[in-house]
Amino acid sequence: MNTGFSFSNDDKDDVPKLFASDKFKKLDAAVQAEVKRRYELVKGNSKALKNLIELVKSDSFVDLKDSGIQLLLLKALGNRGEDKVFREVIVSLAGKDDFKAFDTKLRTKVIEDLDTFATRDSYTASKLTDDDKTFLLEKIRKTSIFSGKSPSNNVARNTLNNIVSGNIPIELTDEKSKTCGDPAGGITFGCNLPGSKVVYINKTANDTEYKDFIETLCHETNHALNNSVVLPANVLDKFLNEYRAHIVGKLGRGDLLTAALVKEFLDKLGHDRAKTPNSYIELADFYENKKFPDYKALIDQAYKDADKGTLVDAAEMRKRLIAIKYGTPYVVGTNNTDNR
Repeated sequence: MNTGFSFSNDDKDDVPKLFASDKFKKLDAAVQAEVKRRYELVKGNSKALKNLIELVKSDSFVDLKDSGIQLLLLKALGNRGEDKVFREVIVSLAGKDDFKAFDTKLRTKVIEDLDTFATRDSYTASKLTDDDKTFLLEKIRKTSIFSGKSPSNNVARNTLNNIVSGNIPIELTDEKSKTCGDPAGGITFGCNLPGSKVVYINKTANDTEYKDFIETLCHETNHALNNSVVLPANVLDKFLNEYRAHIVGKLGRGDLLTAALVKEFLDKLGHDRAKTPNSYIELADFYENKKFPDYKALIDQAYKDADKGTLVDAAEMRKRLIAIKYGTPYVVGTNNTDNR
């Protein structure tokens, strides 16, 4: 039986073998016709042709047994032309158990997220290596699948929409660049610089656990959405800015807001100097400053409320700041979105 074929030195020579193979004949007639149509479009471009052959001959593509999704993968690959990285990622995607477990609607969304993101400057920038592009597409893939598994998680989906649409660009950094390094020289997962809509992602720090990446993406996207509207001008603005982003990050990764998390955030943002990192130490200074007793009382009350089961979210914290006359342009402005 003719079960497959092997590559020759000329990809064009492989096409008759592909079309005659049992593997190809397993495909729906509409998919076979589309492959042949796309072959005619790319036969003069060796790199695009190789991408087409590699996709169609892959077990993951053939075994999908979903002609609608196979056609969509062919379309997405065609949109990317010679992009080898994109082809490798969608071939891998087609074989993932969590992707195969999705219905057609959710599968479609994942492919569309990848296809659309691959048109953005975040992905097409000339300075990016193939490894960088793989990293970005894999993170978009995992985040999209995570979102599909958690349809009620609006934070994750809306964050991803902002990234995929290009509204919030991503740039990669690493521990050597110090773009996101804190004053003590530590390495952070990511950052957003004041007044910028760009989210910087530390590739090295985020190269392990995808939920850490999702939390970072949601946290820093929240900064980008808010800081690009009105810049935080003082320490109170910074407190609200960080408190909101910390909450959004945890919600985005699928955690529930709990008393323990609220207290953790408050401690980290100045309530407990010993637990406050250097990048937030000015918040501890402000909390301890006797000239601002109303602020200290506000933080202490939020801490007590958490112990009693009343969780102060970002919107409520904003209201409380305004109530004690800390209604700065940032606090009362049209920003303060929470990615939802």
